[in-house]
Amino acid sequence: MKLLFKGVNADKITSQTPDTEELLSKIYEIAENFNITLKNIDYES
Repeated sequence: MKLLFKGVNADKITSQTPDTEELLSKIYEIAENFNITLKNIDYES
């Protein structure tokens, strides 16, 4: 529910969802609010 208040509907995010700057920024902000550290992993290398 808290994700919805921040503008992210987790039910609509799939592996096909594009990684837009807006979405990533919201996800990193939400993680920070929950004291979660996210790491950027490049799987394509």
